Amino acid sequence: MTQRSGNSLAISIILKQRSQFHLGSFLIVEGNDDYLFFKDFVNNEHCKINIAFGKGHVIEAIKVLDTEFFSGALGVVDADLDHILGYLASSGNIVVTDTVDMEALLIRSPALDRVLLEYGSEDKIREFGNDVRHVLVDAATWIGCMRLYSRNQNLDLDFKRIKYSKFIDPKVLSIKISKFIQQVLNHSQRNDLNVDSIVEELIAIRQSCVNHWHLCYGKDMIEILSLGLKSTLGTKRAQDVRPEMIKKYLRMSFHQNDFHRSTLSDDIKKWESLNPDYQVLKSYMKNPTPDSG
Repeated sequence: MTQRSGNSLAISIILKQRSQFHLGSFLIVEGNDDYLFFKDFVNNEHCKINIAFGKGHVIEAIKVLDTEFFSGALGVVDADLDHILGYLASSGNIVVTDTVDMEALLIRSPALDRVLLEYGSEDKIREFGNDVRHVLVDAATWIGCMRLYSRNQNLDLDFKRIKYSKFIDPKVLSIKISKFIQQVLNHSQRNDLNVDSIVEELIAIRQSCVNHWHLCYGKDMIEILSLGLKSTLGTKRAQDVRPEMIKKYLRMSFHQNDFHRSTLSDDIKKWESLNPDYQVLKSYMKNPTPDSG
């Protein structure tokens, strides 16, 4: 697929795609992972998925389409830190995840339990003794606090090159906060900042946040889970539990029932009810309850 701006994507939908798909709806998502997530839940006869290649491009495309009074287009974006910052969706034609990102939605769901059952070691998980999901959220929340601190202070810190193995304790999967902060500062060439002062700032941010799912990024939790499945939680080869593979396993383990119980599904259905001429999701019927007799 060719990468394009939100404006050019909107023009494509208005001038070309609508003529080819004149009665259907358009779902605009951020990236290929989102496409792979939605493709099993979207009614392909009535809805066409477009990849915008970025959150900003989704928002831009919907803004152009709204300006042109175009009907039948819905954008879905990751919240990132918007829930904490109090930012609202800029359009009624945009749905925002209630977790930080789509990966966090998968980890919060029963998909994580299925992945642990399939790719973890039952004995090692029992010996671990802690709830894996809780441990992942706890560690990732500290990273999210640092991301929020960077944003609030306009520091533009570099999180892309961090090595999780350098600051995650492999035995308990907890974060060594000072080592994590120092690594981020090193990569960002901001050694003028004081680690101890930042720790105090992160503690204050964490204590002020009621819902940690609004702070913890799924991509951070997946990186930590990858480390765990190599040793603490399992015995898999490193290549079998790479973050990209775990992301794939989570998607494959996320069932129709899981999706239709999610807030994301509810919000898309609300949009459908307000736009009754357009359908995005497949019709869904709950699995019948087995006959008790």
